[in-house]
Amino acid sequence: MDLRWLAHFVAVADAGSMALAARRLHVSEPTLSRQIRELEGFLGCKLFDRIGRRIALAADGREMLARSRRLLADAESLRERGVALGGGKGGVLRVGATPQFLEAAMPQVLTLYRRRHPEVEIRLVEGGGDRLIRMVEQGELHLAMPALKVIEPLQSALLYPLRVLAALSRQHPLRM
Repeated sequence: MDLRWLAHFVAVADAGSMALAARRLHVSEPTLSRQIRELEGFLGCKLFDRIGRRIALAADGREMLARSRRLLADAESLRERGVALGGGKGGVLRVGATPQFLEAAMPQVLTLYRRRHPEVEIRLVEGGGDRLIRMVEQGELHLAMPALKVIEPLQSALLYPLRVLAALSRQHPLRM
């Protein structure tokens, strides 16, 4: 199916006439009429009732018009996403972190990252150190933030100091 067929079908339906749609689309009436016939043949239904030189949406055409608009919107969204991905501006970033990091630091990290890269979709995965490391090694994550300092053979950097709060009973030998 040629998406131009759908775009031209929507244009004819919106204009209410083949001549007006042809002018708006900068194509000849015979070309536009041929494309509508090709679309009708492809879909196997009649889109317009032709009454002399006038046209009106057929019953099948009314249903197909709504679907055509959705399909064209989806196609445009796909094109925009492709342009963003092709330019290196968009895509998906898969990040894994410990529950503690997700709760304590990730909101600030995400806020800053979103300001600089609003086109990037971020997917978070919660997990422990060993699992997150395996996921990076297997390509399931782009980045992991486990609670370890050095992870061989992956490149690592200390992002923040780890602070731990321990609550002990007054009778415990390690109490302060």
